[in-house]
Amino acid sequence: MTTPVREELARRISDALSGRPVRWAQNVLGDYDGRERTLEIFNADAAEQRELFRSLRPIRKEMEAVAGGPVIVIFHTRAESARLYSDFVERALLAEVTLDVDTAARILDVEVPPLGTDIALHPRSGAPGTGSSELPRKAA
Repeated sequence: MTTPVREELARRISDALSGRPVRWAQNVLGDYDGRERTLEIFNADAAEQRELFRSLRPIRKEMEAVAGGPVIVIFHTRAESARLYSDFVERALLAEVTLDVDTAARILDVEVPPLGTDIALHPRSGAPGTGSSELPRKAA
């Protein structure tokens, strides 16, 4: 099981979970069967976890193939993600935003037509509130 394959799968899982930070578990305390197949999902409050788990169904077989067996999923609530894993969550979200901005910058390199036309304004002469008859008028 190669690291690039696992990292690419983690990105796909994150996309399937509405961009939540995801990583394969590192430095897990305790010894249990499946440590190397443990996936951590951050910013997932208890009320959302069942629906998030359901959204993994379409890619579950691929997850098991890449991990080498059944995947153990650990959800971290928003509060615990911020308290215990703020460095990782911040880096993951920053990387996602940077990727989005980079993609948007490449997409907007085309010539975009102006949204409006600039009209030269002339200084008002006469009493305030009389309006200007020098602006171009269009028939309705």
